[in-house]
Amino acid sequence: MSQLERTPTRCDRLYLDNAATQRLRREAWEAMEQVAGALNPAGQYASGRAARRHLEEAREQIAELLGADPVEVVFTGSGTEANNIAIQGLAFGSRARTGGANDGARGIASSDIEHPAVLESVQWLTGTTKHPGFGFRRILLPVDEQGRVRAEEWLAGASSEGADPETLSLITCMWANNETGAIQTIEPLAEFAREQGIPFHTDAVQAVGHVPVDFRSLGAATLAASAHKFGGPTSVGLLLARRDAPIPPTTFTVPDLKPRSCPPPRTGLR
Repeated sequence: MSQLERTPTRCDRLYLDNAATQRLRREAWEAMEQVAGALNPAGQYASGRAARRHLEEAREQIAELLGADPVEVVFTGSGTEANNIAIQGLAFGSRARTGGANDGARGIASSDIEHPAVLESVQWLTGTTKHPGFGFRRILLPVDEQGRVRAEEWLAGASSEGADPETLSLITCMWANNETGAIQTIEPLAEFAREQGIPFHTDAVQAVGHVPVDFRSLGAATLAASAHKFGGPTSVGLLLARRDAPIPPTTFTVPDLKPRSCPPPRTGLR
């Protein structure tokens, strides 16, 4: 009997919390076993190069599945880390790109139904009673009684703070809600952002693995995902970052766009 079959979660009881985390799929377990002995993918020795091949093959597979280029795939330690890198990086990068020429473009558009990973990152930038922030201000996306962002209304300027490209550094909107399951219509927001040259980020942690995702056609600057939401291991996150996404180089290491300065984790843990 394999270790997977012995795990306490594989029993006769009904598990109804897949929105929080899914049990590890057999295919994922088998893939992890195959690379469990892999060493440092950054190493120049034979076993390091072999680990690197596993890593790059995984990157290519993910890119093909999600409609991205392999160079746009960034591995992270969680979906939260992917969201933090994207939101903070895009906000500072967008502001830096203007060279301070437009100090009014400090708005971050988001809704109140975002996951705490996004909400707290936005609050860190815009400021709270305990933290002064970094000069950004929150622009609220309206939400209806069904828990869906009223994107068209906001874009039409019908809400209290409409979509003014002169005031925006970043637009962020989750793809699917972690509490209600509501799937957001993010395409109009992504299209507006692309036309106006404003970075758009989507927290797709609850969407990837459940709805079709084509990063290239969506046109977002960044997209966050997490493996344990669709049967992968925990502590494995993913950030898709378009090549021209205005994220400061200091956010990543060179040349592999890894969000840490230490060697990347062993392939089986990604």
